[in-house]
Amino acid sequence: MRLRPLLQNKIHLTVGTADTFHLDEPARLLEATLKKLGITASFTYLPGRSHFDLYEGGLQQKIGKEMEKTVKQGAR
Repeated sequence: MRLRPLLQNKIHLTVGTADTFHLDEPARLLEATLKKLGITASFTYLPGRSHFDLYEGGLQQKIGKEMEKTVKQGAR
């Protein structure tokens, strides 16, 4: 698969298990498909969180720090 090296460890998805738009369902399908293809990705399912309260508790800051770390590593 040509895309495997480009996608490997580059997909990080966080979704609530009570998502208002049921986005956790396709997230689980994507996770299963990527596993079958041998692509490592990070999936986080936040219990009871919906589409509208997903970022409560500092998730936005956590994602920002992870992005900053990734950019710094890429600059080396």
